[in-house]
Amino acid sequence: MVNALCILLARTDPGRPPAPGARLPDGVRWGHVMGVGAVAGIGFTVSLFITGLAFDDVAMRNDAKIGILAASIIAALAGAAILAVAARASAPTSPSGDVPNR
Repeated sequence: MVNALCILLARTDPGRPPAPGARLPDGVRWGHVMGVGAVAGIGFTVSLFITGLAFDDVAMRNDAKIGILAASIIAALAGAAILAVAARASAPTSPSGDVPNR
């Protein structure tokens, strides 16, 4: 979740665009940005590479790989959950408050 927080906080002032005229695309909300940040935690290829270089002991290497895989699964689930909430929050509603069928 550190990736998600860093991506979200990469802006100095969340209420203002990072450059003159820059803004989020139509239909994109901050929840979407947070969800994509969480999904960024899936990138585990470099972690596996460094694990192979860092540990000579096979048991330590295997433990590290299990931890990397578990963290990647958690990142994927957290990202999916955040994006689902963001999609629901930005879904258009009818005047009665119901979400129209798609």
